[in-house]
Amino acid sequence: MRHSGSRHGWQLDATNVVTPLLSLITNVSMDHEQYLGTTLTEVSTEKAGIIKQGIPVVSGVANDDSGMVIRRTCDERKAPLFLFTREFNGSFSKENKKSWEYHGLDGQVLADLPMALRGNYQVANASLALAAVQLLRQQGWTVTEEQLSTGLQQTFWPGR
Repeated sequence: MRHSGSRHGWQLDATNVVTPLLSLITNVSMDHEQYLGTTLTEVSTEKAGIIKQGIPVVSGVANDDSGMVIRRTCDERKAPLFLFTREFNGSFSKENKKSWEYHGLDGQVLADLPMALRGNYQVANASLALAAVQLLRQQGWTVTEEQLSTGLQQTFWPGR
């Protein structure tokens, strides 16, 4: 059954319990339609509800209606936006699909990173995570290269 009226699925999102150090929105696709809406604009508007005033956002949204909504919301809330393929990027190594390369926010390049998961979208998701780590480091968090590598090696998706 479709929820009628204003959806505001983001109001029920667990991320709204605390004030975050940063927010992360992967890509926006048609999911949870019964709660979030029947168009990319409606879904992305709901997901944009987690964007807080002045809090950085790391995102992999496409250059479509969803990207427009996320960019506009970040502008309205003065939340710095760091976009995959614009400020940072990642790709599988040409010679070995079990490793990948990350081109970070500050021009840093990390090569031969382990990738336990398959699919180009997993490289995009891991790139979002590394960009988030870079921003957290700027806020004083300590995350070592060894911890990054271990996390990437041990990441798995049960049932996949």
